[in-house]
Amino acid sequence: ATGVTVTVAPPCLSQSVSFGAPSAPITGLQDGVFGDNILYLTVQGSSGQVLAFDSNGVAQEVFQSNGNPSASINNLHAPTGIARDASGNLYVASVDDGQVHKYSPTGTLLLSFPDSSDLTVPEGVALDSHGRIYVAEAGAAQVRVFNPDGSQAGIRGGFNPGSLEGELNGPFGLALDGSDDLFVV
Repeated sequence: ATGVTVTVAPPCLSQSVSFGAPSAPITGLQDGVFGDNILYLTVQGSSGQVLAFDSNGVAQEVFQSNGNPSASINNLHAPTGIARDASGNLYVASVDDGQVHKYSPTGTLLLSFPDSSDLTVPEGVALDSHGRIYVAEAGAAQVRVFNPDGSQAGIRGGFNPGSLEGELNGPFGLALDGSDDLFVV
């Protein structure tokens, strides 16, 4: 859109994003995903948020764990990675409780997994063409794979951080290409 500036910097840089309003940056930005002309951003801080903006930079929804100002998302604590499926559901990794939470497009909690809070510093989230969910588990130097129902389907990497070929050291970001090849940052 004309006159709208979108600047997204990863957490290792300035952790800010602005939509034509540099005087009011969003701090604590962790990740973002775009779908149906909506940009969803995860923001850490005292209230843990998922923000949603249209292509003109106008806020559409603000999901917060404390219920303000628009929709309440339960179990949203220190959100990091975010992904979106073809139905518009959002998958948000939560560092504080070691889980991934699946929300409807309106913010209703649909599923939390794994059952126990055993993800160690979950960061990036990605989905493949079969609906499997990939989670970059930075604290365990691995990527966990979950089935659409939240059951574990596999693990890539392990607890030997990055010393040999194929080992991971603090994986943060994930992407899958059209052939479901996984790329890890």
